[in-house]
Amino acid sequence: MNETIESQIDEYIKSGKKDSVKCILGQVRGEKGEAYMISLADKLKVPRRWRPCPKHLQPKRNGSIGDADWGGKCSNCGQSPVVPGIGLCGPCCFGEADTVDGDW
Repeated sequence: MNETIESQIDEYIKSGKKDSVKCILGQVRGEKGEAYMISLADKLKVPRRWRPCPKHLQPKRNGSIGDADWGGKCSNCGQSPVVPGIGLCGPCCFGEADTVDGDW
């Protein structure tokens, strides 16, 4: 499994697909934890701007972050909506593809 993930990330890096790299690293973080995700990203030399937002910088998901801001564009990928006060879309901020369209 790790070889498959590593080869996918390597392929996406070479092709310039930073959103795909973020998505895969977000899934790795969810399954194996933050430290494992960071060590994998370091091993594969993933640029820091291509990594999911660190957990300690993410807003809490208890509803206190507010409604999605449909008027803004993600400062990383240009998608809408963005997390209020953060300026990133759900997938870029949380590293989870299922937060697209303000579903956080």
